[in-house]
Amino acid sequence: MIPLSVTSSDLERLAKLSAVLGTIAAALAVTARWDALSTAPFSVIGPAISAALAAPTLVILIVRKIEWKYPWLSKLLGRRMAHGLWWGELDSDYVKNAGDASLPPIPIAFVIRQTYLTLSIKSYTSALPGESILETLHAHPVTGDANLRYAYQMTRRANAENKATLGYGDLVLGGEDRELTGHYWTNSPSSGRIRLMLLTRDCNDIRSFEDALRNKKRLELKSDSI
Repeated sequence: MIPLSVTSSDLERLAKLSAVLGTIAAALAVTARWDALSTAPFSVIGPAISAALAAPTLVILIVRKIEWKYPWLSKLLGRRMAHGLWWGELDSDYVKNAGDASLPPIPIAFVIRQTYLTLSIKSYTSALPGESILETLHAHPVTGDANLRYAYQMTRRANAENKATLGYGDLVLGGEDRELTGHYWTNSPSSGRIRLMLLTRDCNDIRSFEDALRNKKRLELKSDSI
């Protein structure tokens, strides 16, 4: 089960939406049986209360399942969009020995799966996959700046190592929700910078670095042919 990844502001907006829809549902239920309100009020009020109580449950079920890739829905509920396949580079400061040259930029893909209530991140390089174990997407209520913060784990199984690396990332979501830039830190210890651009909001079939690379090439070919 994917844990909830929402802030108090997100829950507040969801509660307001549920209250509005519950009120509308109750009003429609009363309107539908308006003629009976004076003669049998309880037969009208009962269904109206049931409709009002059912609305929040329906809202939660819907936003729990819908992929967060529709701009109009993002604007309606004020929840920024990170869902999709992202591609970019990782610049690491890791060196094996003091005085060694830094590593060249490493191509990296992020697959972010998001609903209103949940968020999960998987990262892929040609050598090592990673998966988030805790994540949050927070937008400042005044400035609107959004930060994607996450803790993650990478497990190296090559050569029977079975070695786990833990890390933390802090990325800024910008460019109309199409750019992610920021820094990461690991217990290696190492740190570095990540720059990502959104390739597509459709990412359901991406399960590896090779899948992401094929998708990237396909999208580039499609763009060149237009």
